[in-house]
Amino acid sequence: MLYLTELPLVLRPGGAPVPEQSVSPMPPSSLSTTLARLAVVAVLVFATVVATPGVLAADATVTFDAETYSATRGAIVPLTISLDGAQSATVTLTETTGAYAATVTVVDADEDGTVRLELDTFAAGSGNDFHAYRATDGDQLVSVTRLTPARSDPLPAGTYALVAVAGESRDDATLTLSPFSLGAVTVETAPHVYSPFGETPTVSDTVASGDWVILRFDAPGLSGVVDTDRPPVSALVYADPSTPRARSTHTVRAPVADALHGVPLRSLVVDYEGETDARPWQLTPGADAAIVGVDHDSDGTLDTDLTETLVSVSTYSDGRYRLQFDGAYALASGDELVVQYELHNPDTTGSDPVAVRINDETELVGVATYGPAGQGTLGNGVTLDLVRVVDDEAVPVSLANAHYRVDLETEELVVATIAPELAEDETSAEYVATLSVSPDSAYADDIDDSVVARYTVVPRMASIDGVSDGTLSVDQHQQRLSGTTTVAPGSRLVVYAVRYDDPRSFIQARLVTVSADGSWEADFEFSDIEPGSQFDVAVYDLERGGITASAELTPTAVPAVVTSAT
Repeated sequence: MLYLTELPLVLRPGGAPVPEQSVSPMPPSSLSTTLARLAVVAVLVFATVVATPGVLAADATVTFDAETYSATRGAIVPLTISLDGAQSATVTLTETTGAYAATVTVVDADEDGTVRLELDTFAAGSGNDFHAYRATDGDQLVSVTRLTPARSDPLPAGTYALVAVAGESRDDATLTLSPFSLGAVTVETAPHVYSPFGETPTVSDTVASGDWVILRFDAPGLSGVVDTDRPPVSALVYADPSTPRARSTHTVRAPVADALHGVPLRSLVVDYEGETDARPWQLTPGADAAIVGVDHDSDGTLDTDLTETLVSVSTYSDGRYRLQFDGAYALASGDELVVQYELHNPDTTGSDPVAVRINDETELVGVATYGPAGQGTLGNGVTLDLVRVVDDEAVPVSLANAHYRVDLETEELVVATIAPELAEDETSAEYVATLSVSPDSAYADDIDDSVVARYTVVPRMASIDGVSDGTLSVDQHQQRLSGTTTVAPGSRLVVYAVRYDDPRSFIQARLVTVSADGSWEADFEFSDIEPGSQFDVAVYDLERGGITASAELTPTAVPAVVTSAT
């Protein structure tokens, strides 16, 4: 039996219809009334169209850019439709077993002869279907009408008929949705001064501290499932689990403003604003915070433990959670205060406002997300966990400050984070990232495994080829120096040859770029240097300060000597 969902339309000045809101599916008893209303809407739309010259011609043609489309459940599917003699098209999507049907009208607002439409297969059918369709590249979505009841789960795998109509012209295509799946993962690195989403990454599971670690997951179904602009883990307050009224661990990450630099930390207040039912409930008076600390470099690990400076914890019936400190710790610009505690989630779903105040002065405003949208670090049951392996134990690392992106062309989830600094006595650190879907996710039945990526973080270092017994011998004339480095390919280095004693002092510097295999080369000219002259050669990281001690990549300068020309 077919139900009709009507999306009421209003006319803007100029005639462009826009949706007011979605309404619930109409029962069969109201079908005739609904059809009559839609007929009135159709007359209004038609009147608007014919009143605009050139909008619709009798010989209009409409054509999909493909006869068949294929995608994975949960993905965003791009559709391009060519128009000739028309400025709008109506597209109908129908699942062959009747599980879903909808009609969409889109206008070629930029008048380039095409309309571009994106179908979000995760959001479609969930209620307000206007959010499941997007016109792109300057085009305009003007109406969405769902013809079947709202669904409690995303569109199923199967075959869908696509029909595009403009005037008397019609074109047909087919969309095939396959079950949700997770594929392989690739680890890449790139210099930290470049965008991790550019064309510079190099495939490597060994990454230098301070460079980008880029995880590229083959996950075609995530484009509609994951909101990479606002993943739950990156919210001001992250609730895990996010189930309404469930006992939950809330993690607060509050960056310290410049105005608080050097100021003693006295208090931190988490204020769950909003209506009464949007506040946590069953707050335990005086409940201890499980974690209180500072992340100095936003790498997801705590650098300073503030537990000893915590004086008291207070909870209030109006939804405030207050931590009082003794003031022994001085705040620093760039710090990120991290607090973790347990409470019961409010009886609500969606994103609710929350505010965090440091020292009752600086206020940060954000959200906490409850219900399915907040489930998992990336939302809707999708979780990306990162751990550091220390003595065979897994130490969790937060990805709250990571950068996320779904590439619609490659159908990949791309996650980028800066490789952390190592302790002075560390030669490397092992990390493991796991992408998974929770058992109660809408896609849990489609997959039964997770995807794991492993990589190693190493110090930023460089070596020089040809060193024998601690000394580098160079020819008196042109000499090519070479070496290798751990920093990401594409990084810029300065190779520095210097002798300071007068009158034979000299300085030569060469700017080089690290090759894809981690090597570098630089040509020097020593013809004016007397044979037997000694000097030092060092390699510096231009991106981290140039010719400074902190930017030197060679552990110590390499002694070199000029030999006679041959």
